[in-house]
Amino acid sequence: MKKILLIIFLAGISWTATSQLVRKDIRVPDILDYQTLKCDFHIHTVFSDGNVWPTVRVDEAWSMGYDVISITDHLEHQPHKDYIPVQHNAGYEIAKPKGDRQDLLVIHGTEITRVMPPGHLNAIFIQDGSKIETSNINHMHSSVTSRNFLDSIDHQHKDYLIALEEAYNQGGFIFWNHPGWASQAPDGIQIYDIHKELINKGWLKGIEVANHSEWYPEAFQWCLDHNLAMLGNSDIHQTEGIFEKVSKVDHGPITLVFATSKTEESVQEALENARTAVWFNKLVIGQKKFLEPLFYNSIVISKSFYTDERERDYHNLTNISDFLFVMEDSDSGEKIELLPQSTIVLWFDAVRDSRNMVVRNFLVEPEESLEVVLKVE
Repeated sequence: MKKILLIIFLAGISWTATSQLVRKDIRVPDILDYQTLKCDFHIHTVFSDGNVWPTVRVDEAWSMGYDVISITDHLEHQPHKDYIPVQHNAGYEIAKPKGDRQDLLVIHGTEITRVMPPGHLNAIFIQDGSKIETSNINHMHSSVTSRNFLDSIDHQHKDYLIALEEAYNQGGFIFWNHPGWASQAPDGIQIYDIHKELINKGWLKGIEVANHSEWYPEAFQWCLDHNLAMLGNSDIHQTEGIFEKVSKVDHGPITLVFATSKTEESVQEALENARTAVWFNKLVIGQKKFLEPLFYNSIVISKSFYTDERERDYHNLTNISDFLFVMEDSDSGEKIELLPQSTIVLWFDAVRDSRNMVVRNFLVEPEESLEVVLKVE
């Protein structure tokens, strides 16, 4: 009997030791003949000022339900360079093979880091980060440790234009990071002439509407005005567990990309054509043409299962997505909250077979929410 018990005990240990990483799928619907991909295009590792190895970023993103990431380590800020060599392509080269094995698309990227303006900009879909590093930045790595040197580069040489031109010539997609970050916008968020020039040149094609634990209504409007891709990214430096504790939001920003397929070419094509939305905390932010099908493809209205004495028909309204819907009846003012993957009972009277709703947490403009119609057949 003792031998049998020992074998069972050892088998239990073996099973526990070989347990696998589990993925928590993010449930959002596909729309308009596109796949809805969950993406984070702003991630750091030990190859700049992050705290983890690149493969850890792959495991984190895959387990959280993401489809696409881009590791965007700083070209300029290399605080670990006394211990880890400055290798601008290393994060991507290490993460890409692991991403391939886990069905996670890893995009080659980098962060071009300057004072405002133009601030910090990410370039993704690049070919070689080392060629985007300018000679002045290379000199800084070899001879200067003070970050104040970065200020003199910007004000005297404007060498960021050299870096951006190289990124653009490599086929990179360039977007502006955290435009309202207090450290770079102490007097408040604003768009500068250089940003408008970069937009007109076709170099700047997106802006982070949400970053880490904050979002920027002004940047949302700029994207609408200039038909730029809206992005929401984590800008994560520490481990995901610590990030969740310090972010103080229900979940960090997610860029929803509406692509023809889950390929690098399709993701870039979608970004180039501004087919994105941003999911941040309880908010979903984007153009009406994308948010409207996101809503309708997320809900199911059942047939009537009951009619009361006032001839009101009762239906189940089911949310099959992970979105929260905070709604208000435009006519009666009734407030309805439909939780992720849940069902509520909704009635329709004898006069109307539809109800006009405002989805308060789905923003199609900074001060305008999505209007929808719940209709029964």
